[in-house]
Amino acid sequence: MTLDELDSWLSSDEAPEDSMMLSDLDGFLTALVAGPAFIHPEIWLPSVWGNKHLIQPAGRNGERALQAIVARYNAISTMLGNTPDDWAPIFWQHPDGTAIPGDWAEGFLDAIKLSIEAWAPFLAHHDTARHLSMILVYCGDANGDDLLPIEPAIREQILGTACALIPESVIAIRTACMPARVAQAKAEAAPKRQNRR
Repeated sequence: MTLDELDSWLSSDEAPEDSMMLSDLDGFLTALVAGPAFIHPEIWLPSVWGNKHLIQPAGRNGERALQAIVARYNAISTMLGNTPDDWAPIFWQHPDGTAIPGDWAEGFLDAIKLSIEAWAPFLAHHDTARHLSMILVYCGDANGDDLLPIEPAIREQILGTACALIPESVIAIRTACMPARVAQAKAEAAPKRQNRR
């Protein structure tokens, strides 16, 4: 299943009712790849379908959709790790061609919420927080208000440039988070090595 086919399937009646659409799914997967902690697919896949009990939708197309999602996750990981200039977010497009990053940013935020404790130091760190603000400026809180408490004039200024800066910000976020991710992997591997002795 191609990304275009996945996009159509997610919008169809065959997909779970509360499934993410392609743009917010892409933001979600990007945050999972770039973030400070590895999260097992069995934990994050239910968020994709909007159903805490669902890992894979039923039927052949449900299986193909899952494979397409995992393939996009792996492609994001490969590009950000090896050829970051080849990576680009999947934003919705206005009929006039203008990029609309809001859904993508909301998906990114949804992934942050899955491991908020791991993200906390990076949300507080000046440099990483600055890059995250290029994404989170498009997000709202539970009440529908702006997530970031920014003066309206400054918000408008940020919104004028944030969309173009998101790829650069994602690369910087991944670079900042990678040591924590490597440390997690080493810590999880240590007991396994001890058990083999």
